[in-house]
Amino acid sequence: MTTPTDPRADHTQAPFTDGGTVKLLVGPKSSPFTVHEELIRSRAAFFDTALKNCWAEGRSGQVMMPEDEPDVIKLYVQYLYTSKIYLERTTTSANLKSSDNLPEYIVLAKVYVFGERIQDSEFKNSVVNAILARASEIIEGKHWYPITSAVDTIYKGTTTGSLGRQLMVEVHVLRGGANFISDDQEMNNKDFLADLARAMLRAARQVQIAAGPFPGLSSIIDARKYHEKVEVTSERRMDLRSMDAVDGEGNTMEKH
Repeated sequence: MTTPTDPRADHTQAPFTDGGTVKLLVGPKSSPFTVHEELIRSRAAFFDTALKNCWAEGRSGQVMMPEDEPDVIKLYVQYLYTSKIYLERTTTSANLKSSDNLPEYIVLAKVYVFGERIQDSEFKNSVVNAILARASEIIEGKHWYPITSAVDTIYKGTTTGSLGRQLMVEVHVLRGGANFISDDQEMNNKDFLADLARAMLRAARQVQIAAGPFPGLSSIIDARKYHEKVEVTSERRMDLRSMDAVDGEGNTMEKH
């Protein structure tokens, strides 16, 4: 006989069912999202500050967010009540190039940036977990990683030293391929490329140190790979052959 599922849960995990609420008016159309004030203020420093009584938002119970996307706020509000990020999964590689982002990565990059802006560390940590979990899954025998536009979104929405930026760099160092960098230079975030180059050089140096004393470059680099081809025309070759030989003091030497 099947054991029935135990419906009990710790009381500290109960969702909010009472208390005051606030309204988030999101995007150019002011799409409304209602959330318990105590919950959102306990999670995000941005909202805790904005909803203080000394500000108009705190007195009205409304926060205007015209620059934000309703789909991003929807994911955040859902997370506040469930601790889950509800994403539409990509299940097939049809119509996807190896240099494409999975749609999930674009969404996750946007919500990470939102978490950065409102200063909700727990939410950002969950987004990081979601990115790594998605990167560990396989679609038709292949892993997919956040690249180009997803990376650019995180870099443009964070500052130097951001852990989100560091994650993007480490993903590329550990799993990167040439196709991760777009031939269209406008697609590649320049700050990211600089961070990636430094990280790759540090990784290479660690490998060198582990291998022992550095050998001379001439012993490991074949100089001929960097030699340009010397071309001499047949006419020039004939001219050289007809020239009188000259000794070390500049005197013409007779041919025998």
